[in-house]
Amino acid sequence: MLQQPMFLAFDNAQHWISVYRSRIAGDAPQLQSRIATRFSNAAAVAPDDVPSYRTFPVALAAQLLLCRARMLLGR
Repeated sequence: MLQQPMFLAFDNAQHWISVYRSRIAGDAPQLQSRIATRFSNAAAVAPDDVPSYRTFPVALAAQLLLCRARMLLGR
């Protein structure tokens, strides 16, 4: 199968990027959760294998804020 190159842009300063698992060569990390599922197609039904959140979970927001603080402090 021919592999196509993947372009990632970090222009808008997000802490994450969307990547399709099929684009990762080799063993992909295990899926931990699905976030912002409110934007998915209304007809799509997500499996129950991991937690799904319609918005961003509080724990994720807290972790991102903690990481940002550590970056500002140079740690």
